[in-house]
Amino acid sequence: MNPYPFFTVFLVLITLGSVGCSRDPAVQGRKFLERGNRYFQQGKYAEAAIEFRSVVKLEPNSADAHYRLAITDNKLGDWSDAIGELEHTVELEPENAQAQLDLGNLLLVGHDLERAGQIAFALLQADPNNAGAHSLLANVNEAHAQPEDAIKEIDRAIALQPTNAAFYVTRGLFETNRENLDGAEKSFEKATELDPNDSETILRLARTYQLEGRFADAEKYFQRGIAAAPEEIQGRLELARMYLAERQNKLAEQVLLQAQKDLPNDADAYLLLPELYERLGENDKALSQLEMLYRRHPKDSRTITEYARALLTVNQVDKAEQLNQQVLSQGGSKAENLVLKGEILERRGESDAAVSLLRNAVKDNPENALVHYALGSALNETGDPASAENEWRQAARLQPSMLEAQRALAQVAAIQHDDNLLEDTSQHIIDNDPQAPDGYLFRGMAEADHKNWEIAETDFNRAIKITPDKPEGFVSMGDLRLAQGRFPEAEQSYEKALELDPNSSEAMRGLIGCYTAANQAGRGLARVEAQIKKSPQNSDYYRMLGELELNRNDYASAEQSLREAINLNKNNVSAFVLLGRVELHEGSIEKAIATSYEWIRENPSDAMAYVLTGSLEEQRGDWRKGQELYNKALQIQPSSAIAENNLAYSMLENGGNTDVALSLAQSAHAQAPAVGSVDDTLAWAYYHKGLYTMSVELLQDALKLEPDSAPYHYHLGLAYSKLGNMLEAKQHLRRALEVDPKSAQADLVRKQLQELGG
Repeated sequence: MNPYPFFTVFLVLITLGSVGCSRDPAVQGRKFLERGNRYFQQGKYAEAAIEFRSVVKLEPNSADAHYRLAITDNKLGDWSDAIGELEHTVELEPENAQAQLDLGNLLLVGHDLERAGQIAFALLQADPNNAGAHSLLANVNEAHAQPEDAIKEIDRAIALQPTNAAFYVTRGLFETNRENLDGAEKSFEKATELDPNDSETILRLARTYQLEGRFADAEKYFQRGIAAAPEEIQGRLELARMYLAERQNKLAEQVLLQAQKDLPNDADAYLLLPELYERLGENDKALSQLEMLYRRHPKDSRTITEYARALLTVNQVDKAEQLNQQVLSQGGSKAENLVLKGEILERRGESDAAVSLLRNAVKDNPENALVHYALGSALNETGDPASAENEWRQAARLQPSMLEAQRALAQVAAIQHDDNLLEDTSQHIIDNDPQAPDGYLFRGMAEADHKNWEIAETDFNRAIKITPDKPEGFVSMGDLRLAQGRFPEAEQSYEKALELDPNSSEAMRGLIGCYTAANQAGRGLARVEAQIKKSPQNSDYYRMLGELELNRNDYASAEQSLREAINLNKNNVSAFVLLGRVELHEGSIEKAIATSYEWIRENPSDAMAYVLTGSLEEQRGDWRKGQELYNKALQIQPSSAIAENNLAYSMLENGGNTDVALSLAQSAHAQAPAVGSVDDTLAWAYYHKGLYTMSVELLQDALKLEPDSAPYHYHLGLAYSKLGNMLEAKQHLRRALEVDPKSAQADLVRKQLQELGG
């Protein structure tokens, strides 16, 4: 028997009573609220959010709790959660104008302009003097491309609250959008006067001064922005970039050295200096810096990764792999390090393994732009440009600010003359790196294609101003003048580019084009010979010389020049192609084939080498060897349109499987829909399948591109005869003989005409 029953029961009652008091929702809520407020004031927003969320669970109808959680979520960047909490707040407390205004501004950030505008109008109906609502409406108008209404509304907000610095910042941004730098400057100056410690506004003013060319003022305000927020790196980065743009590399270096000293444990800060050295081409300095930083931060995965990448650039592959594997084994920066592993495999010549690795990385990281970009680069190396372009597009979609992806796509667009893509990518480059010349060069190319000469000239001049010691801007200006038919000015621009870089093949190519267009081919020949004396190791120059000599039917000299081009660069594809042409002109198909096999030996992964060798084998009469080489090309580059086209045609001509030939021809046509020979092959496949109407339509397209092609006329004549249109059939068969009476098909054409009655 318990000797203390009453005492025990008493203790239990006391305990239960105390517990019951502590679980009172109102008491608990106040505790959570107090702790949340304290964390919020300390800037510990994650902790504050936990406390405020606890209040909301205890008191779901507390508008104040929902509102506090909303502004905390906003601080954390959890905008969707913040919008939800603000909607609860407004529902519970419809008269809370500040909550409505906050909701409107967050909806604006989320591009829900309709709801944001509705909230602004409702607030202004309730209180026409609500300055914040006027500002919200101004931003909605700006987003709707209604600049006059936007300025009108922000001016009303300023009139109601003339000491609100944020309104002046908004006005400054509007003026910047319409390139009214004077107006932007005045607005930002007023904002900094009202709030002299707001580093972001100070930097906006510095950028405006920079755009106006007032570099001393820009420098002063960048320095002021750094002083206002010394722990932030943005001001330091932009000041360094401005110094670089002004060719003051030492000052840029000093800024980033100071960043390392001031922020020794911030990787975003201390890695800027080696990045600068890489940009300046000072790779030894970059490597030395990264080695030192690795010793200081031996466990920082980002530093290790950057060091490994730098080692790879100087071909220290084993050490780079060791460091990269260290990060992977620790589970850090997995996607980035898988990309680096892929680059290491490529460096070792294991391109297929790199592609396989990166394909798996894409599956595991489908939203990672860097992985898509790296896979694109690896695919491009394996000779699959179509798949590479698709991956680069994915990378640019996921991360529009990724300059590597935008530059890769711009190169593709320039080659394909895809002006829409070129305009889009060039603008992204300019927006994200306005001091880089290539954005203006790419945009200028697109404008030149549209014959917008003045705009193109402005862009090329901008590129030249940014890098006056580089040849690219002058080459582009030369191309523009050549397209305009202004040959002396084109020549002057190309010569300036060659003065800056005696090995500029693009400039020399343009100069030859200039002489050719002006019917001065002899000057082109002499000019290349003169440049070879200055740059005797330039394979491209010998290739150009060989082509000019070939055009003059000087086959002996052309052969000598092209062989020298190949000696200097075994990967000079066009030199191999031209040498084969020279040898064919000299009547020696055996020599041409021998040269082509030499090309394969020197470049065993070049699909085009197999295609052209296959074509020569077919000319020699060995169609089986030709098909074997086409198939080899497709093993290397499965999407090679020319290999698919040639193989399909060979199969049709030599009794191969017509279904396979049709499939190959359709694939080639999908990739190259406006090429006469590709149209002809697909038409010939349709003919063999009995699809004569489809064959006629394609051959008509082919003849629009090449009206004097004997094979196209022959095939069209046959197709018309199958459709019973004998008049058209005879007309095209006769035309085939007129164009080339000695063609390989001439006897077949005559036989067919005879069967049709002449």
